[in-house]
Amino acid sequence: MVRAILEGRKTMTRRIVKPQPHIHHWEIFKSYKQTVSVLDTTSGPVYQFNDWNSEKGLSHDRNIEVKCPYGQVGDILWVRETWTKLKHEDGLKYHYKSDYETRRNNITWKPSIHMPKEACRIRLEITNVRVERLKDISEEDAKAEGVQFNPQAPASITNKGSFAKLWQSINGQESWDMNPWVWVIEFKRYKNN
Repeated sequence: MVRAILEGRKTMTRRIVKPQPHIHHWEIFKSYKQTVSVLDTTSGPVYQFNDWNSEKGLSHDRNIEVKCPYGQVGDILWVRETWTKLKHEDGLKYHYKSDYETRRNNITWKPSIHMPKEACRIRLEITNVRVERLKDISEEDAKAEGVQFNPQAPASITNKGSFAKLWQSINGQESWDMNPWVWVIEFKRYKNN
């Protein structure tokens, strides 16, 4: 995905909303509809999830309010990458695994979780934040997630299908099937990288 950001193909990401609003009584699930409203506060928007029972015409008492933990519009994020420091004649320099087409056995890579902020070369500015159900992703948004699909693949394989496979490989098959509420965070490369 780092390569997709560097190439300009990835301009959004999805993360599961926590805590996940859910309905406890599966047998009456079909009579409930969840809606999301945005409450403006001085510290940024707060998303309110409301359960609506269409059979009883009543709002359920398990409404929750959450603020996006990943930031708000205008915030700057720094991207962590798999990295290493290598000796050069003028000192140590950072190198990033995504810059190498093939795996080089003579380099010991360090995981992205341990990358210091000073090594960051990619910064992103948040341009939009919203919530939606995972499976509501559009073809256009799936493409903006940076996925690429093989044009020679069967016609049934779409951007959305490719995104679903990527999501399942990261979060598990059951996560796609559960269709959770997700944060949709849109971004652009920050110019002062």
